[in-house]
Amino acid sequence: MGGADMTSNLPLLIPSYNRPDAPLVKLAAQLMGDDYPWWVFVRKSQARDYAATVPKGHIVPMPDSRVGTLGDTRNWMMRWALREGFPMVFDWDDDVARIGRKLPDGTRHQSWKSTHNDDPWFDGPGYWEEASHLARQVFDLYPGTVVGSVQNQRWASANTLQVQCGKTPRRTKILNVQRLVDNELWCPPEFRFHGEDIGNLATYLQYDWQVFTICNLVYDFVSETDINLPSTLRSRDEEQNRAIHSEEFDSLQGYDIKDYLRINKAYDDGSYMYGDVDWRKFRKLTGQTSYTHSFTDIMDRVPLHSVPVTIKI
Repeated sequence: MGGADMTSNLPLLIPSYNRPDAPLVKLAAQLMGDDYPWWVFVRKSQARDYAATVPKGHIVPMPDSRVGTLGDTRNWMMRWALREGFPMVFDWDDDVARIGRKLPDGTRHQSWKSTHNDDPWFDGPGYWEEASHLARQVFDLYPGTVVGSVQNQRWASANTLQVQCGKTPRRTKILNVQRLVDNELWCPPEFRFHGEDIGNLATYLQYDWQVFTICNLVYDFVSETDINLPSTLRSRDEEQNRAIHSEEFDSLQGYDIKDYLRINKAYDDGSYMYGDVDWRKFRKLTGQTSYTHSFTDIMDRVPLHSVPVTIKI
């Protein structure tokens, strides 16, 4: 371990619980080894189980008593990051299974690493190096940004970088830890067990912070419904799951996001399952602005501030 200066790559932090064979845990070991800074964060009681999958030096054991929920885990990881000298990090869920990038025409994503693609920009270190390069520019150009993410390949459709629009930062978050900690933007207690992604977003927007999405780089994940990757949070009992999502929805009603929340996935009776921000309604209600930078090619190496931007008011 050790510190990092402002020009180095952002380290990849992977919180994991009871899943030593989780897709991203294995992918990071396969693609990066010791060529890129990455660590898997596990409870101390499970560290020995993970040692069979994770190379030596890439496991960070956490005290079991301090990380009883996912929200607690991520709060602990932010403290660790600053203590180790990392003001910005990737915080990725362990169920991410594949990574890719957009083709220049913006219509398709590249084939996955598992197909033995020999594109030098597509290997593990190259992917996160490019994401680091873009993320640092976003945090610099938009001093109000605190969190971003790369795009789920299922929704990727354009070579763009979006600020204050797009999907909720989930699964592949990019954190400006220094800004989050300095402004006490910890995971709210009511979302520490479930819904921490949308709950955190509700907090950021409540206090006029910004989020962003890198659409040039994409990922895919293994669904929790896969019998080989059981959920660490949700039950397979449908009624229990409904109750968990109902509690998430009720908690969101205590934030301004209730006025611009869009239910993008519901149960068959119309009740809330997952939500995102309706950015058009958000702009109308708050007077804030959205920005979209349009790249001609993912590998544009011109400064972000010179990439054409569309402003929505």
